[in-house]
Amino acid sequence: MPSDESPSVGGMLRAARERQALSVEDIAGRTRIRSGLLREIESDNFAGCGDMFFARGHIRSIAATVGLDPAAVLAEFDATPGPSVARLETTTVAHYEPVKATMPPPTPTPHRPRLPTDDGAFGGRAARATRPTVTIPWTPWPQKSLRNLMPALAAAAAVIVLLAVASFLIGRVQGSPQQPDPAGAPSLLAVSPQPTPSGSASPQPPEGVNLQIRATSGSSWIRVTAAGGKGVYEGVMNTGDVKDFSDPEMLEVRFGNSKAVSVVVNGVDKGSPSCGDTVCSETYQLKAGAG
Repeated sequence: MPSDESPSVGGMLRAARERQALSVEDIAGRTRIRSGLLREIESDNFAGCGDMFFARGHIRSIAATVGLDPAAVLAEFDATPGPSVARLETTTVAHYEPVKATMPPPTPTPHRPRLPTDDGAFGGRAARATRPTVTIPWTPWPQKSLRNLMPALAAAAAVIVLLAVASFLIGRVQGSPQQPDPAGAPSLLAVSPQPTPSGSASPQPPEGVNLQIRATSGSSWIRVTAAGGKGVYEGVMNTGDVKDFSDPEMLEVRFGNSKAVSVVVNGVDKGSPSCGDTVCSETYQLKAGAG
């Protein structure tokens, strides 16, 4: 709790707002922070911020809006013992050892004992000597005279030559150019010329708001809301991530780390968000100049 000599962080923000003659709704409209959460922060209740990261971002935005030095207010917030903000806790996960698959042992092949032969030997030279010998008679191939095959070979060669000549003549007939029609009738194979385009069509203006967000130098949490308060996306973008969003009317983006991202609106590179603070909001509407 703050000491009696120095005001609390919430009291400092409330006093500065009252000196500027601003209402809570005025601050909510400029910082995009809910009025209910603003009243909780002015009462030194930061539980609704979520964690220390977002609490510091809200305090920075409010202090800059009411005319205070954000660094001085954050220093006072860090010096306040026991702020009512949830802190992230981590636990150590036990080391996991996967179970290694083992192959079953090979099944032994049963031994087949050799039977003894009539003379008592187990398949030895004596056993091979007693095996019967099978003799296959050889029949000589019937010999034919080459002179009997000559007429058949000559007839086959003549047929091949005739087929080659006929194929050549048919190709010459089919490939001859067609004579023009003396009556001047147009040929059915004539191709009508295609109309030449008069000129390149003028580029159409972009329809709606087309927004591209790129994470260029770090990580940032973003929340994208379309017209009517419809939620489009909420998550964390890391370096190198690129996301595209579009809406016919408007898009509102809440940046957790605006310095780590850049935006492109309707093809125009806007760089980092113009809101300037680490945690800030930007609204992109369909206006002249794309955004």
